[in-house]
Parts: sequence; structure tokens; C-alpha cells
Amino acid sequence: MSVLAELVRVLHLSDDQRDHLFEPAGKEAGRARRRAPQKAHPRLRTVLNELSVAPGVILGRHLDILA
Repeated sequence: MSVLAELVRVLHLSDDQRDHLFEPAGKEAGRARRRAPQKAHPRLRTVLNELSVAPGVILGRHLDILA
């Protein structure tokens, strides 16, 4: 994977930001594939919904809040 594509992935850049990054390098931004957003597993959501005494949170692999 190219360095620019890795930067796009790590920084979670939008499509416009990705295009802006690739433009000065003279590269096509279309090659950098974006991953689908991570979603909380339905079973974890069920557990979270059943919590009534304490608040809870489900975090993704990049520590983003999924639920």
C-alpha cells in the first residue's frame, strides 16, 4: 500500500481531503480504497441496551464510538 493511501486510512480523510492529498503528487486518488465504517455487533448492542444501572459504550478498533 502506498504511503499516501496509508495516510488517508490512518487520518480517516474524507473523499475531498483524499483528492487534495493525492493531487500534488500527481497520483490518481481512485486507487485508495476506503474501508466501510465499522459497526457495533448486534449482540453487543443488545447487551448495551439491557444496561440499566450504568452507562456503557462500544468502541471501534480506532477508539471511535460505535454505540
